[in-house]
Amino acid sequence: MIKKINLLIAFLFLQGCLCQQQANYLRQKVKPVYYAGEVDHIFMDTADRMTPKIVFVDGSVIDMDVYELYDVLQPGDSLIKKAGTLKHELIRKGEAPRYFYPKCDGNEIK
Repeated sequence: MIKKINLLIAFLFLQGCLCQQQANYLRQKVKPVYYAGEVDHIFMDTADRMTPKIVFVDGSVIDMDVYELYDVLQPGDSLIKKAGTLKHELIRKGEAPRYFYPKCDGNEIK
């Protein structure tokens, strides 16, 4: 029984460390970046560890840092991510803007 408890504690500690590493990466590498454009399509890049990618109408391609967007984005949507924030704004014709943040363990990273 004690081994199971120790294993659970180690797993929870490791999970917390991974989320902290992901949050640090996003704050250092993604937060300063600006992008905006109309979505052409999205895909899973098999050559880049199945990383979800967004292709804009202008041909630019970005990694999808908010995985929740994979099931939401549609061609013709506009996506805006301002520098200095992790907030992604999704604009779809005829609908109110929606906002998304990256998540780890269900918690938004801001």
